Amino acid sequence: MKVRKAAESDVARLKEIYELRGFEWEFPKMEELIAAYVFVDDADRVVMFAGAVAMACTTLLADSSWSTPRWRLQALAELHDAVELEIKAKGFTRGLAFIQPDLAKRFGSRLSRAFGWVSGNGWAHWHRKVK
Repeated sequence: MKVRKAAESDVARLKEIYELRGFEWEFPKMEELIAAYVFVDDADRVVMFAGAVAMACTTLLADSSWSTPRWRLQALAELHDAVELEIKAKGFTRGLAFIQPDLAKRFGSRLSRAFGWVSGNGWAHWHRKVK
């Protein structure tokens, strides 16, 4: 039993595990992973997988008293486009935004309507700094 880098030949087995478990989240695109490893048994049969996708964690600071809501949305749209172009150029395929709970419903709705962001649908998250 050992850990080894995932290979293209592992994808069929990974899809089998994914389907057997009945997961509803999107099956990972191997080409988007920056790390992909499997744990195999003594017969080199994949029994577990772990991978990582590079995501750009976004930050927004805004003076909510500045100008009008329309101008604030315009400024946000311009910032959004500038940041998206740069993270795309750096090879990121996803952005991630953490929104404090008291702002999440209203601002999250704005992100969805105006910019196409998708809610985490109640999925909890954990984070840690890499050692």
